[in-house]
Amino acid sequence: MIELKFTAESALELAEHLADVAGMMGGEPAAKTETAKAEATKAEAEAPKRKRRTKAEIEADKAEAEAEAEAEAESANLNYEKDLRPLMATLVNQPNGGREQAVAILKHFGVANGKDLKPGQLGEAMQMVQAQIEELQAADEDFI
Repeated sequence: MIELKFTAESALELAEHLADVAGMMGGEPAAKTETAKAEATKAEAEAPKRKRRTKAEIEADKAEAEAEAEAEAESANLNYEKDLRPLMATLVNQPNGGREQAVAILKHFGVANGKDLKPGQLGEAMQMVQAQIEELQAADEDFI
């Protein structure tokens, strides 16, 4: 059994090592190793370069993560029965399509019943329900 171990900094360097070994064994024609080198160089050139993030991008990401954590913590304090269910009932009882809106909100979260919402989803669901209630009430006032 023959075991080979190569350490290379780039694909081009690895191709060179493989070409050397193939040349020693007489198995690979030189043209194929040159093609492998060219392909490795091309692949290396096409590989996306790592981009340094600016301080503003880092701060924006940090603020976004903090906002998400805060929203999740707020959602964790919410309870379906106490907080969301009364709002859903208000939405369903709206005369101009509230039931359909409630069903659409539940579908948005991939559930058929509000009880199936995850604790982290309650806050967003409550915001969506409240927005729909306000929208339907405003449409009803415009109609009058």
